[in-house]
Amino acid sequence: MGGIVHALRSAASKSGESQSQTEPIIPTAPAGVQQAKVKVDNKGFTPSEVKLEKGKSAEVVFVRTSDETCAKQVVFPELKIEKSSL
Repeated sequence: MGGIVHALRSAASKSGESQSQTEPIIPTAPAGVQQAKVKVDNKGFTPSEVKLEKGKSAEVVFVRTSDETCAKQVVFPELKIEKSSL
């Protein structure tokens, strides 16, 4: 990741909800803040890589669309960030 992670938010769908169902509405990032969305499902993280502009604040939003995954936490050791899903 090339930018500074400004905030991490996660949104989980209801148990048993299929991927074709409507995903949660993600609020727009504040002015001047980059935003990237990562979908988390039983296949993993999509996209698997996010590129952000270096030196600009950024927000990465993880949207978990399935409870049938072990991906219930994101960890960025080099940034000392560890967040669990809501």
